[in-house]
Amino acid sequence: MTEFVVSMRPGLTLTLVALALAALLGIALWFDDARAKRRAERKAAERQRLRERAQAGLPMEKTSDIEFIWSDAMRSMESLQDQLKENLRSLENKLKDERQEVEMKVETLKSLARTNRLPLTLYEIYEGLRHFNRKNEEAQAADMVWHGKIGITQVDVVDAIGDPPGYEIFFIMDDESYLLVGRHHRYSRTSFIELSLVDRDNSKLATVRVRPDADGRSLLADAVITIRSGPWIQAMLSCRAKMDVRAQEVNLMAAHADVERLKENFQIQATPPSP
Repeated sequence: MTEFVVSMRPGLTLTLVALALAALLGIALWFDDARAKRRAERKAAERQRLRERAQAGLPMEKTSDIEFIWSDAMRSMESLQDQLKENLRSLENKLKDERQEVEMKVETLKSLARTNRLPLTLYEIYEGLRHFNRKNEEAQAADMVWHGKIGITQVDVVDAIGDPPGYEIFFIMDDESYLLVGRHHRYSRTSFIELSLVDRDNSKLATVRVRPDADGRSLLADAVITIRSGPWIQAMLSCRAKMDVRAQEVNLMAAHADVERLKENFQIQATPPSP
């Protein structure tokens, strides 16, 4: 047993020495930390004293004091600049995200409007009615019959006031009052008609631009400038569908005109189709 204890003494000694060194190192670090804290506190107190003197308008006692005030102000300014830059970056990212979201929704609305031929619908209403007041009573009655089949009643047309020239068409469609304003823009290289649809509350529902061909029967180009969602869209879609059916009826009757001529020339009475 004695031999075992003796054999363990060198290891025990080394352990005790290591513990002692660790304790001394810990004490030294504690003193260093305490001194660092005291120095930091003294510097903070000195900075506070100098700030108070500067705020009170008192002269600095030493050149180093002046340098400290300036360096402290520069550090504060740099910190403020960093914060402002961060705020600007945050705002920039937020606005960028908002722009992307809004642009995506706008493009979707424009695409839907053009896919459903809103510019063509507004143009055909405008073109079919803008010369309404110049026609005689018989022609006006025929126009009202045709437009009645697509849901339009009670038409009134006036010359648009201002430049560029155009027309203002008041009409009722599906028991709702609308105003369709057309402006004819003519330039040396191009021309187009800007059409704005307005409701009874004078709120603009949509604005489109169209460039018709020389005959005014079809569009060479169109664009949706503004659009506002609402029940009026359903009314316009319904009007478009009725226009398409009416156009098909006209084409069928035109193609059947030769049959009518044959009936008249040979005095043939056709058998009416069975119900």
